Amino acid sequence: MKNIKVIISNDQMLATLVISRNIPDISSEMIYSTLKEYGVTNGIKDEIIQKIIHEKKMPLEIVIANASRPEKGKDGKLIWQIDPTIPATPKINKNGKADFKHLQQHNAVNKGQEIVSILPPSKGIPGKTVTGELIFRPGKEIKIEIGENIIVSDDGYTYYSAIKGYVSFSNNKLSVSNIKYINGDVSFRTGNIKYNGKVHIKGDIRSGFRVEATDTIFVEGNIEAADIYSQKGDVVVSLGIVGKGRAKILAGGSLYCGFIQDALVNIKNNIIIEHYSINSEVFAGGTISVIQKEGLIRGGKVFAEKGISALEVGSIKGIVTEVGISGSDFVELDSQLQKIIKEEERQKTELFLLNKRKTFLELLENRLNNLSLNKQQEMNTIFTKINEIVERIEDLEAEKNDFIEKNKSKHNNSIFVQHIIHKGVTVSIGHLQYYVDKQFEKVKIYRNVNEVVFENYSEKEGKNL
Repeated sequence: MKNIKVIISNDQMLATLVISRNIPDISSEMIYSTLKEYGVTNGIKDEIIQKIIHEKKMPLEIVIANASRPEKGKDGKLIWQIDPTIPATPKINKNGKADFKHLQQHNAVNKGQEIVSILPPSKGIPGKTVTGELIFRPGKEIKIEIGENIIVSDDGYTYYSAIKGYVSFSNNKLSVSNIKYINGDVSFRTGNIKYNGKVHIKGDIRSGFRVEATDTIFVEGNIEAADIYSQKGDVVVSLGIVGKGRAKILAGGSLYCGFIQDALVNIKNNIIIEHYSINSEVFAGGTISVIQKEGLIRGGKVFAEKGISALEVGSIKGIVTEVGISGSDFVELDSQLQKIIKEEERQKTELFLLNKRKTFLELLENRLNNLSLNKQQEMNTIFTKINEIVERIEDLEAEKNDFIEKNKSKHNNSIFVQHIIHKGVTVSIGHLQYYVDKQFEKVKIYRNVNEVVFENYSEKEGKNL
């Protein structure tokens, strides 16, 4: 009928009955027929229809049907197999006590291991539009942003690790890295750290703890009285090492740090210190450079195989300080030279004894006017041996001088002091030692075979270490 129509909302959640003029003979059959004509089959308000028939108040416009609302489904959920959000927990020792230095890490993962699966949201209980179509209100979906070293299953619901490493989940991004990140200090919160890869520590390494890695260890804060060991990589410390006499730093690579104080440091390659080394034992298989900021070496022992460069060494107060060059080059040089010297000394000792015996025989001959046949033969043998030994000593002396001459220029492994080396410092190069009995400025210290040499140099030369 033209005077009766139904308006259905765009989302099909409401149906509105519109009667444009008074219809005296209106009936419920007439209204139901119109609703059917427009396809409205669900949520019809029968009581409204009866009210219209009874009251006959027209024209009118009234909601005649409502959709049945769906019930929301459950939200999606992460099912963790390796949960990086769980903090490390202490191991329980045999006595039932918690060991807070050896914590169980919950974010370590092996290659190919499942990390997490996504349980998708449920659809919930469906509703119906006014035209009878099913409608759903599913739960909230969970989506993960894929970071490095993550493998996703074909259905997109399960995530695996592509490498052996540590899982991180930050800002909804899932990653696995061979860099172990410590978001803060190494302390009782984390326990000791041992990792096959790189370690990046956002804070300090507190006293009494140990960090061990096969690769580089990067520390954004300080290292206190802790043990640090990098098997093949570097140790990089943004601030410095406050060792308190108990810190031990070992590395198969190099060390870069702000300062070293009261610590033992043994590094295979080079050491670069920004500020100072104080009261520490520092050893490097390469070079040691302390030429920025204060550039100070004061107290303790600082030794390198390839060379040392610093702005200032020692102190006005005479704090015991030793710097030196030690390495295979000097060991080999010392060994060769000492071998020649020892042989020369042995030959001279034998010559002395032969001459002593010769003198006795000559005195004996003067007193007896004649020597026995045996004594004459002995005298002849002594003369022959003396001549041979004299020739051997001359050869050894020539060999020694030639060796010294050839090695005069071999002093690349030097100590450069760009400002001051104070009185009281001991300089060791190989087995040679020199006690500095006066202040020197801008000196290059090296070994010239069997002596320690101090000479002036250009600052540019020292910076090229």
